[in-house]
Amino acid sequence: MPFPGDIIDVKLSAGKGLKVSRNAFLAASPASVDITGKMNWRALIPVGQDEGLVLTKVSAPPESDAVVWLASYGHIEKHTLKTKEERMLVDNENFLACDVDVGYTIASVGGLKSLVFGGESFAMEFAGPCELYTQTKGLKSFAATLQSFMTVSEGSGISIGF
Repeated sequence: MPFPGDIIDVKLSAGKGLKVSRNAFLAASPASVDITGKMNWRALIPVGQDEGLVLTKVSAPPESDAVVWLASYGHIEKHTLKTKEERMLVDNENFLACDVDVGYTIASVGGLKSLVFGGESFAMEFAGPCELYTQTKGLKSFAATLQSFMTVSEGSGISIGF
Protein backbone atom coordinates (compact mmCIF):
# COMPACT_ATOMS: atom_id res chain seq x y z
CA MET A 1 0.00 0.00 0.00
CA PRO A 2 1.71 3.23 -1.09
CA PHE A 3 1.77 6.10 1.37
CA PRO A 4 1.91 9.78 0.36
CA GLY A 5 3.81 10.69 3.54
CA ASP A 6 6.97 9.72 5.38
CA ILE A 7 8.43 6.32 6.14
CA ILE A 8 10.81 6.03 9.10
CA ASP A 9 12.77 3.26 10.73
CA VAL A 10 12.64 2.84 14.50
CA LYS A 11 15.27 0.74 16.21
CA LEU A 12 14.05 -1.43 19.09
CA SER A 13 16.32 -2.97 21.72
CA ALA A 14 15.87 -6.66 22.51
CA GLY A 15 12.49 -7.25 24.17
CA LYS A 16 11.28 -3.63 23.72
CA GLY A 17 8.10 -2.72 21.85
CA LEU A 18 5.95 0.01 20.34
CA LYS A 19 2.24 0.81 20.37
CA VAL A 20 1.48 1.76 16.78
CA SER A 21 -1.47 3.59 15.28
CA ARG A 22 -3.79 1.74 12.95
CA ASN A 23 -2.35 1.45 9.39
CA ALA A 24 1.12 2.75 10.41
CA PHE A 25 3.05 -0.57 10.58
CA LEU A 26 4.88 -1.22 7.31
CA ALA A 27 7.62 -3.81 7.94
CA ALA A 28 10.05 -5.20 10.51
CA SER A 29 13.31 -7.12 10.68
CA PRO A 30 14.18 -9.76 11.82
CA ALA A 31 11.25 -11.97 10.87
CA SER A 32 10.91 -13.06 14.51
CA VAL A 33 9.47 -9.66 15.50
CA ASP A 34 6.23 -10.19 17.45
CA ILE A 35 3.21 -8.36 16.00
CA THR A 36 0.05 -8.50 18.11
CA GLY A 37 -2.90 -6.41 19.16
CA LYS A 38 -2.86 -4.32 22.33
CA MET A 39 -6.21 -3.53 23.89
CA ASN A 40 -7.00 0.18 23.82
CA TRP A 41 -9.59 0.33 26.61
CA ARG A 42 -9.91 4.09 26.18
CA ALA A 43 -11.66 3.41 22.86
CA LEU A 44 -14.70 2.27 24.85
CA ILE A 45 -15.24 5.98 25.53
CA PRO A 46 -16.76 7.06 22.22
CA VAL A 47 -15.15 10.52 22.18
CA GLY A 48 -11.63 11.46 21.17
CA GLN A 49 -10.63 7.97 20.06
CA ASP A 50 -10.43 7.02 16.40
CA GLU A 51 -7.70 4.45 16.92
CA GLY A 52 -10.14 1.65 17.64
CA LEU A 53 -10.25 -0.94 20.38
CA VAL A 54 -6.97 -2.62 19.39
CA LEU A 55 -3.66 -0.87 18.69
CA THR A 56 -0.87 -2.76 16.94
CA LYS A 57 1.94 -3.84 19.26
CA VAL A 58 5.32 -4.55 17.65
CA SER A 59 8.04 -6.09 19.85
CA ALA A 60 11.66 -7.05 19.22
CA PRO A 61 12.53 -10.65 20.10
CA PRO A 62 14.00 -11.08 23.61
CA GLU A 63 17.34 -12.21 22.17
CA SER A 64 18.00 -9.54 19.53
CA ASP A 65 17.41 -5.95 18.47
CA ALA A 66 14.97 -5.15 15.66
CA VAL A 67 14.08 -2.44 13.18
CA VAL A 68 10.46 -1.43 12.54
CA TRP A 69 9.37 0.72 9.60
CA LEU A 70 6.37 3.00 10.10
CA ALA A 71 4.48 4.92 7.42
CA SER A 72 2.23 7.94 7.68
CA TYR A 73 -0.10 10.11 5.60
CA GLY A 74 2.01 13.18 6.36
CA HIS A 75 5.32 14.21 7.89
CA ILE A 76 6.50 12.19 10.91
CA GLU A 77 7.98 13.97 13.93
CA LYS A 78 9.70 12.44 16.94
CA HIS A 79 9.05 14.14 20.30
CA THR A 80 11.09 13.60 23.45
CA LEU A 81 9.55 14.58 26.77
CA LYS A 82 12.45 14.54 29.22
CA THR A 83 10.77 15.12 32.59
CA LYS A 84 7.43 14.24 34.15
CA GLU A 85 6.57 17.94 34.14
CA GLU A 86 6.74 18.02 30.33
CA ARG A 87 3.38 17.27 28.75
CA MET A 88 2.10 17.08 25.20
CA LEU A 89 -1.44 17.05 23.83
CA VAL A 90 -1.87 15.04 20.63
CA ASP A 91 -5.00 14.80 18.52
CA ASN A 92 -5.69 11.07 18.27
CA GLU A 93 -5.64 11.28 14.46
CA ASN A 94 -2.07 12.59 14.63
CA PHE A 95 -0.76 9.91 17.02
CA LEU A 96 1.61 7.49 15.26
CA ALA A 97 3.55 5.48 17.87
CA CYS A 98 5.09 5.37 21.32
CA ASP A 99 6.89 2.90 23.55
CA VAL A 100 4.54 0.09 24.57
CA ASP A 101 4.89 1.04 28.25
CA VAL A 102 3.98 4.71 27.75
CA GLY A 103 0.53 5.60 29.01
CA TYR A 104 -1.62 8.58 28.23
CA THR A 105 -4.76 10.19 29.51
CA ILE A 106 -7.72 11.64 27.67
CA ALA A 107 -7.62 15.40 28.18
CA SER A 108 -10.37 17.92 27.55
CA VAL A 109 -9.42 20.76 25.21
CA GLY A 110 -11.61 23.74 24.53
CA GLY A 111 -15.08 23.38 25.94
CA LEU A 112 -18.68 22.84 24.94
CA LYS A 113 -18.38 25.43 22.15
CA SER A 114 -15.38 23.57 20.72
CA LEU A 115 -17.25 20.25 20.83
CA VAL A 116 -20.42 21.61 19.21
CA PHE A 117 -18.85 23.78 16.50
CA GLY A 118 -15.52 22.06 15.90
CA GLY A 119 -16.33 18.44 16.69
CA GLU A 120 -13.18 18.16 18.80
CA SER A 121 -12.81 18.57 22.51
CA PHE A 122 -10.60 15.65 23.57
CA ALA A 123 -6.96 14.76 22.95
CA MET A 124 -4.36 12.26 24.10
CA GLU A 125 -2.15 13.76 26.83
CA PHE A 126 1.33 12.31 27.25
CA ALA A 127 3.64 13.06 30.18
CA GLY A 128 7.39 12.53 30.23
CA PRO A 129 9.73 11.00 30.35
CA CYS A 130 8.88 9.36 27.04
CA GLU A 131 9.37 9.44 23.30
CA LEU A 132 6.49 9.48 20.87
CA TYR A 133 5.93 9.92 17.17
CA THR A 134 3.23 12.02 15.55
CA GLN A 135 2.09 12.46 11.97
CA THR A 136 1.00 15.77 10.49
CA LYS A 137 -1.93 14.25 8.63
CA GLY A 138 -4.10 11.29 9.60
CA LEU A 139 -6.16 9.06 7.33
CA LYS A 140 -9.38 11.09 7.73
CA SER A 141 -7.64 14.36 6.86
CA PHE A 142 -5.87 12.74 3.92
CA ALA A 143 -9.17 11.34 2.60
CA ALA A 144 -10.82 14.77 2.98
CA THR A 145 -7.97 16.35 1.00
CA LEU A 146 -8.40 13.81 -1.81
CA GLN A 147 -12.17 14.26 -1.78
CA SER A 148 -11.75 17.98 -2.45
CA PHE A 149 -10.23 17.09 -5.84
CA MET A 150 -12.99 14.64 -6.85
CA THR A 151 -16.02 15.61 -8.85
CA VAL A 152 -19.00 13.51 -9.80
CA SER A 153 -20.39 14.02 -13.28
CA GLU A 154 -23.79 12.65 -14.24
CA GLY A 155 -23.34 9.40 -16.14
CA SER A 156 -19.54 9.54 -16.27
CA GLY A 157 -18.60 8.48 -12.72
CA ILE A 158 -15.92 10.08 -10.59
CA SER A 159 -13.09 12.13 -12.02
CA ILE A 160 -10.10 13.55 -10.22
CA GLY A 161 -8.73 16.91 -11.17
CA PHE A 162 -5.48 18.48 -9.95
